[in-house]
Amino acid sequence: MNNVITLGDAIKEFLKQYKHRDKLQASEAVNAWPIVMGKNIQALTQSVYVKGNKLFVHLKSSVLRNELMMHRSKIVKAINTQVGADIIKDVVLK
Repeated sequence: MNNVITLGDAIKEFLKQYKHRDKLQASEAVNAWPIVMGKNIQALTQSVYVKGNKLFVHLKSSVLRNELMMHRSKIVKAINTQVGADIIKDVVLK
């Protein structure tokens, strides 16, 4: 019997077995922020990180923070869509 698998499938299995998938997806969520939000919002972003299932975003503008607060659920959905997994449950804007 031929037990050939693709390199992509082998990497996915490795990450799954060794619990690195969550860290990789968290990194992908951070990298998705500028893609999802665009250059203008990225220019007003100080830092982005994931802790647990929350995406923390530090912004330079309180006006922008207030505007984005009203769209948190849309942001969560867009980030998860970009990552291809439902890993972010909330966005904390600071």
